[in-house]
Formats: sequence, C-alpha cells, structure tokens
Amino acid sequence: MNENSAKTVLVVNERKSVKMNGVKNVIGFDEGYVTLDTSLGRVSIEGRELKIESLTKENGEIYITGNVSGVYYSDPKESTTIFKKMFK
Repeated sequence: MNENSAKTVLVVNERKSVKMNGVKNVIGFDEGYVTLDTSLGRVSIEGRELKIESLTKENGEIYITGNVSGVYYSDPKESTTIFKKMFK
C-alpha cells in the first residue's frame, strides 16, 4: 500500500479523547496542543490538559486524552513554507 492510498482515521470522542492512525511523527506537544505529521499532512490538536496516553509508531496510532477544543489540518508543503519564512 503506498503512502497516498493509506486510510487515515481520526475519531474525537465527546471532545475528551482523540484516536488517530496514520501518524508518522509527533512534531511537538504540551498540555495545550499536539502537532502530528501524518500520512495525509500535518494535524494540530488544541485543548487543555492534553496527554498522549499511547503512541504506537509501528502502527502509526496515537491516543490523546484531555479537553479537545479544535483539530486543524494543514498541507505539509504550506507548513514547511511558513516555518521556513519564520526562521529565515
């Protein structure tokens, strides 16, 4: 299965937890956000008291708990361009 045909599923359960597959890397995290590099681009999860309960890199699965206030997607090319401009 090539990278573009991989099925990525993101489930937010009552704004209290997030379960997602297709995760390649955790870009950054703290209690207020988790930013992930996924097979379909960058995903940022924002909220309060966020905690990564489990991360299985072999399967690309992550489980996050806390008070989820938003999930944001961005094109990996756009994210790279923005960061390059910020840190030039």
